[in-house]
Amino acid sequence: MGVNKGGINILRSFKWGELLEKYKYLESIDKNKYYRKVTDEFWEQANKPWLDEAIKRGDPIRFVTDPISDAGKYVKVGKEFVLDNKGNKIPTIFSREVEYLSQNGYKIEGHLATKIK
Repeated sequence: MGVNKGGINILRSFKWGELLEKYKYLESIDKNKYYRKVTDEFWEQANKPWLDEAIKRGDPIRFVTDPISDAGKYVKVGKEFVLDNKGNKIPTIFSREVEYLSQNGYKIEGHLATKIK
């Protein structure tokens, strides 16, 4: 929602809903392509830039979702995981966040990611 030095910073973007609508025509044609387009574009336009700023500041990151839970790591529609053309589960944006933070010097412990000094 914006920088809140010393406080909690929350990513809240209307971009997700906009992208779901933008690519809605693909949903019934190719679910895999639909979710790939939406998640890739959201990652590049909203999520990654927000994380980059938090990483630069060395902010600790508190996860609402359990970083080791399949329910948080892979895209689901209802109770079913969405599979790619090879039968693999499609990673969520949250899954990318956890991986990106790890690659950028963060240690993940439970629901908390902290910058390794």
